[in-house]
Amino acid sequence: MAAVGADPTAKRAILAAIVETLPRLGAGDPVCVGALVVLEREDGAEVRYLVLPCAGGRRVVHGGSTVTAVSPGSPLGRSLLGKGIDDEVIARTPRGLTALVVVDLA
Repeated sequence: MAAVGADPTAKRAILAAIVETLPRLGAGDPVCVGALVVLEREDGAEVRYLVLPCAGGRRVVHGGSTVTAVSPGSPLGRSLLGKGIDDEVIARTPRGLTALVVVDLA
């Protein structure tokens, strides 16, 4: 049997299971470790990030949406911590700095 560390499918399944066990945050709660954050890009598209203590950059499809794990120590993670719904976040992307708005927390 292969180790989980060598199996990307197993890693995605583990991340998906973690998403199911996260505490639910409400409209008044700030982004914290464990938060599932929905951001709206400048073009109106929504992107989803899961703030985890590790595994930054990993992606998993959950409920038909791609969720990217981000660590609190990463530039985006640091920008997200403490933000709430309707707050703007500035993120560095391959295309440069971009403004994102927090539209939902779970």
